[in-house]
Amino acid sequence: MQQSMRFILLAYYVLVSFYTSPAQNPAFGLGSRLTFLNLAYNAASFSNNDKWYIGLPLLHSVYIGGNSTLSLRQMLTQGNDGRFYLDFNKMATDSPSLNELRLSPSLQLATVGIRIGNGFWSLGLALRNQVQLGYSPNLLNFLANGNGNTDSPIMLNQESLTAQHYLDASIGYARYLGDGIKVGGRLHILRSIGTLSLDRWYIRIQTDEQSFPTYALNTSAEVSVAATGAYAILLDSNDMRSVSPLGYGTGIAFDLGANYRINPRWAFLLSAHNLGNFLFVSAADAKRIYTAGTGQITFEGFSLEPGNDKAATLDDQVNDLRQQLQEAFPIAVQPSKVQINLLGPAITIGATADWTPYLRTAFFLQAISDHIGLRQHLNTSLFWHPNRTIELIGGISWGNRSKLSIGAGMVLQVGPIRWHILSENILLAINPVTARSGGIRIGISIAVNQKNGR
Repeated sequence: MQQSMRFILLAYYVLVSFYTSPAQNPAFGLGSRLTFLNLAYNAASFSNNDKWYIGLPLLHSVYIGGNSTLSLRQMLTQGNDGRFYLDFNKMATDSPSLNELRLSPSLQLATVGIRIGNGFWSLGLALRNQVQLGYSPNLLNFLANGNGNTDSPIMLNQESLTAQHYLDASIGYARYLGDGIKVGGRLHILRSIGTLSLDRWYIRIQTDEQSFPTYALNTSAEVSVAATGAYAILLDSNDMRSVSPLGYGTGIAFDLGANYRINPRWAFLLSAHNLGNFLFVSAADAKRIYTAGTGQITFEGFSLEPGNDKAATLDDQVNDLRQQLQEAFPIAVQPSKVQINLLGPAITIGATADWTPYLRTAFFLQAISDHIGLRQHLNTSLFWHPNRTIELIGGISWGNRSKLSIGAGMVLQVGPIRWHILSENILLAINPVTARSGGIRIGISIAVNQKNGR
């Protein structure tokens, strides 16, 4: 029963990342009347008309999104019975040198902002999730075919995995200095719920020619995983503690931003967020899970095509491979104090142009450092106010990992109630099999305008 509960909790932490911070994703919506979103991307971006706002608890801003290097069309093949299945051979053929699957949902638990004189204060509490998987064509070939009878070894040393779940409490202050200049900053206090990351990943696989016809694989491996908080408890069968909702370990991060309006039409901005962005976790709540050595396994690739009665079920195939690996490479667990580096620094630079009181365009370049490398997005957006109640948003963006995206959204304000829905890529709904990214943000807040009290 204890083992079953551990598996259920572990699956929950992974799935909540796949299916549940503005500053972690493309800057779509920056430049709108959504003050909280502008401040998330640029700590100085508040409107001169802002008086105060309150985000409704749990409903203020829910974000679900991510991206994949490979589209569903590149991952799936239709079987003889009409059903689709993962085709690792096809994925390996279409694969670049390194692939990414990233999901970074977030939930804004509470937020409030208020203008005092020439300054604007903001407070926030959010649940952040970040899951990122990096994988190579070599891994896809191995999952499809094992190593066959080839004399060449398979080297698996490019893969990466990070899973991070943490609470983010922030306080920000922005100020108008005069002459069109605004500056701002935000301090984040972070509390980890659980993190998981590959510290070391090196696997060499070569076919044993003497083992014909089974083609056993001589395998050398050195793998180390750093686990903290909930993951450290759930992955250690000897740890009998329950997962604490108060979290494990503490960290900090900083945001800085500046705006400069050179004339009534043009304004420019520069911001840096996720500076620092690390967590310290004590040895009592952090562990290294590792294995190293040599062993032999038998594996000829997964047979995934539905309707193939000659093949074992996928569950049976996975369990067989897992059992072989556990027997060949015993796992050790060791307490270890660790510093967890969260998503790296992000820089946003851009400009807005107010062509009329009802029409604005925005242009932004965003660069984010993560565990795989540098992720870049170029975005242009249009904001149209047909009346005081509605703001319509459209945009096009290009990312070096997610390619083309077309965004759309709407902000609706009735009295002080402000409702928003933003989609980073409507192509995901139009043609999901070719889209490589997507994200949707929805929420409700109460916002009061400085001029008209609405």
